Amino acid sequence: MGTLVERHYAIRERSTLIPTELGRLVNDILVPRFADLINVKFTSRMEEELDQIAEGKLDWQQALADFWDPFSRDLAKVEAEIPEIKQDVVKETGEECPKCGKPLIEKWGRFGKFQACSGFPECRHTQPMKEEEPVKVDKKCGECGAEMVVKVGRYGRFLACSRYPDCKTTMPFILAQPCPLCGSEVYELRGKRGKFYKCSSDDCTFTSRYPLSDDTCEKCDKHKVADPRGAYCPVCEPRANNKKKDA
Repeated sequence: MGTLVERHYAIRERSTLIPTELGRLVNDILVPRFADLINVKFTSRMEEELDQIAEGKLDWQQALADFWDPFSRDLAKVEAEIPEIKQDVVKETGEECPKCGKPLIEKWGRFGKFQACSGFPECRHTQPMKEEEPVKVDKKCGECGAEMVVKVGRYGRFLACSRYPDCKTTMPFILAQPCPLCGSEVYELRGKRGKFYKCSSDDCTFTSRYPLSDDTCEKCDKHKVADPRGAYCPVCEPRANNKKKDA
């Protein structure tokens, strides 16, 4: 799940993964072309074959050959379709390139969508997409008192002053749920090993590699940690190995 978020295929909203436009686009391209692989039956069959290999009942080289032969044919077919696929996903913006006058189109890059000249490679003009109306949050800028809004950068979500560029104040994204240990705000941060969540209070020890859930503990009514292995209450059933080391 971390990889899906890291590559902008999905965003994490509390305990739910929501596909992005890029994620839906990749899904629409891959699923019809690799229907034999992207399905539950393939995953189930693969698990059974791995068990048989571990038990010495199936030769691993034969299993690999049975997979690779049809996959390589499908892959070669898709590679031949790449120019057509790229053309199908091109969207004109309705604007003209300021350098050469040709239509601007939407393209996807490493850090998201941007606009580029349709005359590439003769014209290499690019520009950022026009920003949509920013999402406001119930948080005031500590410098000027204006409302803070949600922004998305190369390292994920963060809060920025709505008066930018006049005020360049930023701060980490804040979860909707309060810290289950002390009630303070919980920050969404990024460290060496990816995203993690930490209480904003320096006096609190709450740190988690997973966000907080909307579900609350039946005993203490504190928000649970949305661990994919099973949500748990950090107050009533703390897990020592949940702390994000070397963040």
